Amino acid sequence: MVGKKKNRNKSLGGLALMIIMLVAAALLVVCYISGYLNPAKSWLLTIFGIIYLPLFFINALLLIWALIRRYIYFIIPLVALLPSIFWVGRYYQFRKESDEEGVMKVMSYNVGHFELSPDELSQRESFDSIVRLVDQEQPDIVLFQEFCTLGGHDTASFIDENFKGYGKVYYAYDNGANSTGNVILTKFPILEKGVFDFEESANLAIYCDCEINGERIRIYNCHFQSYSISLSRMAADLRVNYEETMKNTEKKFKTGISMRPKQVDQIMEDILKSPYKSLIGGDFNDTPMSYTYNKIMRYQKDSFKEAGCGFGSTYSVLWPLLRIDYILYPTVFEAVSHRTLKENYSDHYPIVASFDYIDSHDRKDRI
Repeated sequence: MVGKKKNRNKSLGGLALMIIMLVAAALLVVCYISGYLNPAKSWLLTIFGIIYLPLFFINALLLIWALIRRYIYFIIPLVALLPSIFWVGRYYQFRKESDEEGVMKVMSYNVGHFELSPDELSQRESFDSIVRLVDQEQPDIVLFQEFCTLGGHDTASFIDENFKGYGKVYYAYDNGANSTGNVILTKFPILEKGVFDFEESANLAIYCDCEINGERIRIYNCHFQSYSISLSRMAADLRVNYEETMKNTEKKFKTGISMRPKQVDQIMEDILKSPYKSLIGGDFNDTPMSYTYNKIMRYQKDSFKEAGCGFGSTYSVLWPLLRIDYILYPTVFEAVSHRTLKENYSDHYPIVASFDYIDSHDRKDRI
């Protein structure tokens, strides 16, 4: 009787393990699929792009545990993990960090109005720190999102005073207290500029055409729709009114998800119409397992994938889960390094990529 009971328990335990593995594997497969479906039509799928890394690690742990215990079910997480050979490099790179300096350096940074420092720096302290960082790194192109004039309204004068030696392109909203928006700083000659003022949104994208190494390149600085969710504020509100807070959070989440694909399509339309090759950077507010990333990456290379190392996460609050800031480039360049700077001047980390130019005979034409 005791032997039969043990066998029954073992059988039930094996069945439970198989079910857990099947569920974990199925969720990981949904992650792979989610990046190719327009989230405006199936908004819940976006969540799977956000939880890809946890699901990857869960399946990896189940595989290791099954192999140690010599369970035949190891095949379930193994099959689920195989496609990650093509995906995990978007989140983590095994190469050593390179400090190689190319002939052109690009920085992208969501500065969060200079008021979202995890170290609780004042606006002025955050701003001054970022000015020093730019001076130290000396990038040839800087892409700022959520730039703020610190109580002033004259964006042009504010930029000229603090970032000497750069040409500028910007678009800023005057909110009564100051001006906020996107800024491109560049050491290259500016030939043309424009703005994409997204419908019913405070987010936006700007561009400028620059002559770089004898070729006209269109530089896009994108800040796609955010969720407008503060995790600290949300935690406080949950204690006061759980139901109302969850309802408002869901509404913001759905709004962000439904608006972002339209904004991406708007940028892609311009990219495809433009006769010039494109360098695209900024805060996409989406992971590498997303419709946003896959749509824009169709014609570009990713500086982190090509030259980064370690985790590529750029959002400090949920490190290392969220990589949402990018520098994507055309094949007229070759990425020689990509760094994520762990500086707590905003809730995002700045990213810096260095490039070399590629001779036209050594490359295939691409947008």
